[in-house]
Amino acid sequence: PLIKLYADKIDAEFMCISEKTISETTIHWEKFQIYDLLDKYNRILYFDTDLIIRKDCPDLFDEVPEDKLGMFDEAKFTDRSKELMIDICNKYDEKLPVWNGKYFNSGVMVISEIHKKLFKKPDKEIFSFYEQSYLNMMLAKLNIEMHELHYKFNRMPCLDSFTGEERYNS
Repeated sequence: PLIKLYADKIDAEFMCISEKTISETTIHWEKFQIYDLLDKYNRILYFDTDLIIRKDCPDLFDEVPEDKLGMFDEAKFTDRSKELMIDICNKYDEKLPVWNGKYFNSGVMVISEIHKKLFKKPDKEIFSFYEQSYLNMMLAKLNIEMHELHYKFNRMPCLDSFTGEERYNS
């Protein structure tokens, strides 16, 4: 309900991916329905369902330029990024020429139609922190220009000790 209220507030169409239609494994891979949705919409704001959206949350479409993909870089606050990137590249037999050390959380994404290629679901769904590591591998491979969302727009519990703030401030 909070996500629907937010969509109404920013005058966006609300849609819930609630059925497993393309994934062979977990519901997490259903994010790749975004690929076809980008034929209908020029921008999409994606939220995982475990979020709480405050009433004062600004319009995230205004926060992210249309030519960039907006996501939160969790690598600054977690230790798992390098290990997960090595794991996913090994599992998909990918060799990344360069990796900038960033690892983005896929729970909140501001997407434009130019990012459609990123959401082409792989033939094989390989677990490495669900679909998130695959998306990060593809971000690096496709060299997608990013707009780093502030942590307050995708607050993770591990951030409490880093920020010194209560999570409700995000």
